[in-house]
Amino acid sequence: MNDQPRARWENDARRNERIRELRAQRRTTERRPRRRFQPIVLLLWFAAVAALAAFLIFVGFLAFAPRLMSWVESNPGAIKQGVVLDFVRWYQPSAIADTPASDSVARITFQVPTGSSDTEIGHLLFEKGLVRSELAFQYYVIAAGREGTLQA
Repeated sequence: MNDQPRARWENDARRNERIRELRAQRRTTERRPRRRFQPIVLLLWFAAVAALAAFLIFVGFLAFAPRLMSWVESNPGAIKQGVVLDFVRWYQPSAIADTPASDSVARITFQVPTGSSDTEIGHLLFEKGLVRSELAFQYYVIAAGREGTLQA
């Protein structure tokens, strides 16, 4: 082994020779074709992600629909929100259907306590069996533009 240090130009020459060899190898080896941007793959990926998100939202609605419907029934004033109304129409359309509670045509009189709100009146009518759903009563009060104006 030679312990003498090499001259700087020898190291540079060796390095340059090695670089030339590597460049020559790169030129001679077969290159694989460069991948090109393919927008169809990107669009398919986005479509798959959107479909997965829609599926998960749908499954979530199915899983939590009973709980959400019980919340809507306990808070009938929420029906004025479009999203809540759309949910009720999708999940339980009979809850806001305009159908009579009975086939009877007899006139019924009942007392409404002074200062009762729309929700309380709807609850009272439901307890007496005069409406099929508190939610339907609240919906039709809101649709008629009478929210907060019903009087005993």
